[in-house]
Amino acid sequence: ATTETAVPATAVAPAASGDGDGVDGGTADGREALRTAPREGSITASIEDAPARCCFRGTVAAYCDAAVQWLSARPHARFVVCESAAHDERVRAAARDAGLTIERVLTLHGREGKPALLHVYTMRRARA
Repeated sequence: ATTETAVPATAVAPAASGDGDGVDGGTADGREALRTAPREGSITASIEDAPARCCFRGTVAAYCDAAVQWLSARPHARFVVCESAAHDERVRAAARDAGLTIERVLTLHGREGKPALLHVYTMRRARA
């Protein structure tokens, strides 16, 4: 079994430089250092899990921009993205700004009666 330790986002120092992938340099003991924005919750201490839980390789807006380009040659294709339910407004704004229409939103709850955890968005290019 593996044990993970959550590190508060404010405890992870922002990197001074980097290529935007969220991994910047390393620590004295050879581990890679992670960076994240304050007030975005907590981040796992696991270098393998962090990119699945935080935006290390671009925001949802960057993914929407890339998707609309890819979809331009595929009019019947769809773009599907999963995001924290807390970021619903961010996803909707990114889709609108990129020229995508949200066709469907699947909401996932951890338990019945609890607030939504995740939304899975299905998008297509907006019709002209």
